[in-house]
Amino acid sequence: MEETIYVQLTWNDPQTGAVTQHTYTPPIAIGREYEQMPSRLGGKTVNRVVLPDRQISRFHALITSSGGQVILTDRSANGTELNGERLHQASRVLHGHDVIRLGSHRITITLATTNDPDATQINATTTGAPTTVTPKRSSSYTGLMIILALVLVIVAAAAAWTLVTTLLEQFRPKPAPTQSSYLVQ
Repeated sequence: MEETIYVQLTWNDPQTGAVTQHTYTPPIAIGREYEQMPSRLGGKTVNRVVLPDRQISRFHALITSSGGQVILTDRSANGTELNGERLHQASRVLHGHDVIRLGSHRITITLATTNDPDATQINATTTGAPTTVTPKRSSSYTGLMIILALVLVIVAAAAAWTLVTTLLEQFRPKPAPTQSSYLVQ
């Protein structure tokens, strides 16, 4: 019987900076849309990790295990980086402390087995059921920033218009005064 391999995924949320850490048993599907990733593979339930990032494909990558090795397979349109090497529709064996990049997410991999005496103890909850990981939304001031930028553009345009009008008025040629002689009787 093959010993159980645990894969711990750790990343900082690109928007909030919050650390996210989850431990799974392969197979693990990573993508943008939960329903687009497989639910079963080779008779095993697939752990699905959702990362809402438009640079990540609906079903971006798959982590599986075979013969005691953990394998990353890129299934995306944009590719996946493994320790800085670009993978596109390719597979590579994962090792402990490898780093994968999917879109704006940088994910560190930690591997452990049930019988490995040198393995780092993994304290995060081991998840056996499909899991959706959604980052916390930070309060966004995007709308306010757009309105402020528009107001600043309008004020700058009005100031430029006033300055140009004033300068043109000052340098406009003035008609020479006419001297009329009126006879006063």
